[in-house]
Amino acid sequence: MRPVELMRWQIRDIELVNKRILCHSSITKGGTLEQYTEYVEITDILLDVILTMNLERYPPTHPIFSHDLLPGRAEVARNRVSERHHDALVNAKLYNGELTLYSWKHTGVVNAHKVGASMHWLQKHLRHSDLRDTVIYLKSLGLMLEEKSIAPTW
Repeated sequence: MRPVELMRWQIRDIELVNKRILCHSSITKGGTLEQYTEYVEITDILLDVILTMNLERYPPTHPIFSHDLLPGRAEVARNRVSERHHDALVNAKLYNGELTLYSWKHTGVVNAHKVGASMHWLQKHLRHSDLRDTVIYLKSLGLMLEEKSIAPTW
């Protein structure tokens, strides 16, 4: 997920029974008018965090992450989340001047590619509507080489 998409999730988007979170087209990067539904799997670690949030105490339309990254009335600014991520890295002595929230997405894609994830699997999980976007993304991460036409030398 992109940080901005995380900030738009509402409590009603969580399906604990199916261990997934709805990712509606209206909250995605492009904010497309086309209506579609995708889901993000809730890992066991994330499930533990969600269960401690006591989401049943809040109306379904409240953002999952508000003030102090807890459920509440107002959507939290993405910059605030990035600041907290930065502070956590600094406190853990892991900050190298380059790590961002988006870095986690890049790391996941690189690791998936290294273990042999197919282009179509990556496209689906990156939520790219066109496979060409996935190819461009992988090239930008240095995972695919540009094809060069080489004329035979006779």
